Amino acid sequence: MKVRILIYALLGIGAYFVNVEVQSYLGRRAFAETGLPAAPLTDTLTAAKENNRLVLAAVSADWCPSCRHFDEAVLTEQRVKDTILENYQFTRVDFESESGLALRKEFGIRGIPSMLVLDGEGQLVTQLTAVDDPSLFLEQLDEVLVKKKTANGETR
Repeated sequence: MKVRILIYALLGIGAYFVNVEVQSYLGRRAFAETGLPAAPLTDTLTAAKENNRLVLAAVSADWCPSCRHFDEAVLTEQRVKDTILENYQFTRVDFESESGLALRKEFGIRGIPSMLVLDGEGQLVTQLTAVDDPSLFLEQLDEVLVKKKTANGETR
């Protein structure tokens, strides 16, 4: 009886790790298909300061099905990519990385995907909702840009 329980436990543990690897592979592939850069947060903040841009930080994990869905449904949409690349410095921050842990602590992130808009100093401007409709996500991106221009005294 004990051997049978041990075998079932080992099979369950093995299935869990296989699932994590499969989900991680699918997540890496989905993000790669977005064509968005994967620069470290520190480099992205530096570039944002130099270019007077805001940072769009996608806090996510390769193994996360919701993150993969967001990548596939929203970040692969050409209009979304164009808006991001033309107006933001983009970075992807792994939820479990050192940078991810720091962002989670500083901004109280509990779930993923989380989309943060930061200034060049790394201060939170706003947190966007990771909706699965590209048009709705574009509206959020555009709203942030309008607020930034208004704050800088620019006209649209």
